Amino acid sequence: MKTSFAFALLAMVLGLVCAAPTGNPEFENINCFSLTYPVNGTVWNSSGTYEALWDLTGTCSGTYYAFIIPATEESNGDYTFGTPYQASDSIDLNAGMASITLDSSEPAGKYVFGIIKDTGDDMDYTDVALVDIV
Repeated sequence: MKTSFAFALLAMVLGLVCAAPTGNPEFENINCFSLTYPVNGTVWNSSGTYEALWDLTGTCSGTYYAFIIPATEESNGDYTFGTPYQASDSIDLNAGMASITLDSSEPAGKYVFGIIKDTGDDMDYTDVALVDIV
């Protein structure tokens, strides 16, 4: 149930990520952090370890995890999403960074990378990025 809820929220957020112009004051960060890396269009090799970075914008509470979700762009520009993969260990948001290790069996393609509360609460467009895994 939590996965379905988080998946539905990620689908909505991805729409905002793709549609939101940069620097638009209409879209403000409502969360306690803002993801700074990866950004949309980042390319990662499978079987690699990468740093995710963010800036704290408030006081964070709760348990957060890294997620990747397979994303397939359809011919009409819409995305369909596969099963979300959640990191087994939670992330310490106060650290401002976390190491993300990809499995060598991870298929190439587009993925939504996000750092999200395990409940899916307090999520906004600053929490996710569209990443290409090659």
